[in-house]
Amino acid sequence: MEENWPGYEHVNVQAGLDAWLASPGRAHALVGIAGFQHAVFGLGELLGQDGERFHHGLRPGNPATVNLASGPDGEVRACQRCAIYLVTEPDGNRTALLLRGSSPEFGTPHVSMQVVSTDAAAAARAAAEIRAAGIEHNVFRDQVLSFGQEVFGHG
Repeated sequence: MEENWPGYEHVNVQAGLDAWLASPGRAHALVGIAGFQHAVFGLGELLGQDGERFHHGLRPGNPATVNLASGPDGEVRACQRCAIYLVTEPDGNRTALLLRGSSPEFGTPHVSMQVVSTDAAAAARAAAEIRAAGIEHNVFRDQVLSFGQEVFGHG
């Protein structure tokens, strides 16, 4: 299952994901991906059994973050640029989420999240809950916004 958002929503996706992860009884581990900048891949490629597991230089590494504006007076929120969240639910179900921030300079103008789970219904439920949490915890809500030219990218 894959969800996509416009690049400017990255901070809200992270806020929603962080809130979802903080739910009581939910545990997670964060795994960064080194070498992701110029690679096209998804969870399928990372989880594949074809012996090409970390092709194109992909390998586990430290999570890469970017500070994105999240409020007045220069307030920022650290957001993952590319990372895998390994989640264990209170009922024992396991879910993996691949979060990739936008990289307009490399032709990826959107934020994406791929979700797989030991239960297909749980993957769809997690994606829906994270999307809803992103709306609920939207950092732009109740803010007076002022935008310069091309704030939401070209077009």
